[in-house]
Amino acid sequence: GRRGAGRADSVKNEGMDRFTIFQKRMASMYDSQPVQITVAILIGLNFLANAAQAETNPVEGEFSYTFFNGLDLAFTILFTVELAVNLVANWFWTFVNDGWSMFDFVVVAISLTALGVEDLPGVSTLRLMRAFRVMRLFGRLASLRQIINSLTASILPVMNAFLIMLLVTSIYAILAVNFFQNRQPEFFGRFSTALFSMFQVCTGDAWASEIARPLMMRNATGHISETWEEGRLDP
Repeated sequence: GRRGAGRADSVKNEGMDRFTIFQKRMASMYDSQPVQITVAILIGLNFLANAAQAETNPVEGEFSYTFFNGLDLAFTILFTVELAVNLVANWFWTFVNDGWSMFDFVVVAISLTALGVEDLPGVSTLRLMRAFRVMRLFGRLASLRQIINSLTASILPVMNAFLIMLLVTSIYAILAVNFFQNRQPEFFGRFSTALFSMFQVCTGDAWASEIARPLMMRNATGHISETWEEGRLDP
């Protein structure tokens, strides 16, 4: 009994060792620079194909429509094979804990769903995910990945700055409602519209022609000022 159990454990360990060796070889091959450059080139070509398809906007029945669909099928197959190699090379938790690998998995899964289920409601929307394949370059190129990681790390400080700006803008929106609600009720009649108007002023979008200048033209009752009509800027 013990010998039988020992042999079973030995066979099991031998199988695990073979899988581990195979996994390490796959990981070494997948992480090599030629493979990563090849995948990056494929992603770039796929993005160019999507851009060309959006530019030409082919109609079903045309040769270009069939050509671009064939390209999409080829790229989907290649990316599925690449995802399978990545999954085997980094099985299991290493793959799951890597955000870029999970992003690859989601994009490829949606692409396969869009190809496999033609009658699925919203399948055209799913096909739009093909445009996001180019974002996989961020996980391949170290320089781009560093930029994305820096931007991700800056989200919280930027949100704090945005909160401060929102509070200051809200204070001025409250003041604007009290001062200008009769002059320009369409812009400062209540807090929500005043806040949006202040945001428009912050962005510089037609703040002079649509907000400031009409505000200068009106008096406290909201009518055109007589002094403005006479050519003086004092309302």
